[in-house]
Amino acid sequence: MNRRDFIKVNMKSSFRFLAEFVNSAYEEDSTIIRPPGADNEWSFLSACTRCGKCQDVCPQSIIKLFNERGGTAYAFTPYIDLTVNPCTMCNKCTEVCPTDALTGENGQELAKVQFHSHHCLTYEGVLCDSCIRKCPEKALSLDKTGRLELNQELCNGCAVCHHACIQSVSPFSFHPVK
Repeated sequence: MNRRDFIKVNMKSSFRFLAEFVNSAYEEDSTIIRPPGADNEWSFLSACTRCGKCQDVCPQSIIKLFNERGGTAYAFTPYIDLTVNPCTMCNKCTEVCPTDALTGENGQELAKVQFHSHHCLTYEGVLCDSCIRKCPEKALSLDKTGRLELNQELCNGCAVCHHACIQSVSPFSFHPVK
């Protein structure tokens, strides 16, 4: 391979890498929940150095890192797995972040919660308030008929309700904030 072919091949692979990175960052994967303080996906991916300090400091062990099979744009970036434990919103991850990837400014809402009433005991006539008693934001209450209500404006998406639920299938699911 001569010098010209070598440069041509390397330029093509470099542009392909850059195109994949940019395209995946703009697509905004609808399943990734980032740690508290993460801004929009493009800003986050641009600022994150993939150092892993946020994972190391998390007392709940819910911050995980994508491996290289997650794609070049996501490789070694942190995400939150709310099925492991709830987020206490301690903001230790924002304190150790060496860049502006986790500023703490956008940490008021971690995830959007979707409530599925068909999995909730209160909709079967059972008096249950285990999630209500644990909710740190007081976003859950019972209506006049004894059924659970979720106030989206008060909810920060920490998943305490999910872990407090006594049902085998929790009525709460979590989605990234858009």
